[in-house]
Amino acid sequence: MRHYKKIMIINNIHRLMYLSKSKTILNNYFHSRTGNERHEYEIKFNQRSHITELMLGSSDINTAIHITNDEGTTTVNVIRNFDLINPRDVPPSTIVSYIDRAIGVYKYNIFPSLLRSINPFLYIAMLLNAISLIPVYAAEKIGMEQKAIEESKFLKFLQFIFWLIGLVASLITIVSYQPINSYIKDIFSTLTQGTSNA
Repeated sequence: MRHYKKIMIINNIHRLMYLSKSKTILNNYFHSRTGNERHEYEIKFNQRSHITELMLGSSDINTAIHITNDEGTTTVNVIRNFDLINPRDVPPSTIVSYIDRAIGVYKYNIFPSLLRSINPFLYIAMLLNAISLIPVYAAEKIGMEQKAIEESKFLKFLQFIFWLIGLVASLITIVSYQPINSYIKDIFSTLTQGTSNA
């Protein structure tokens, strides 16, 4: 799962909504009044725990916690093992707080993710990355093994060539775009005049 600093606004909002739902289910689990109700929320959260854990990891939140009791010290994952942790060792509010912290990270990331979403250079980078992977896809189609693909210097060279072609094509497109073209000409003209006056 992509790091939170690299995602765009739609993905960021999706993660916020997903984590909020996970938090609600986990709270309901801890505050259930009957065994059946508790079991129902346990199943619901278990279905979401893997994605929830990945989202926390992508926001730089470590879900491992050290528990010390009469049996010694053990390290457990608070999301994956939420139903196995003794409340006397780790209060439920502490477990929920891990999701809360991730929600805070993604809330703070709303504006930066919006800026990334309207940044044309991000899309250029994504396009270049996709172009550079063409030789890899071709190698997979003809039946090359993954290990051979990763170790092939020729394929890496081809990836670089494809990336370079994509970069040159992108630069030509940017420079030929009329408003940018006029802006570059104005800068060049100003610099030329400054040099001739000196």
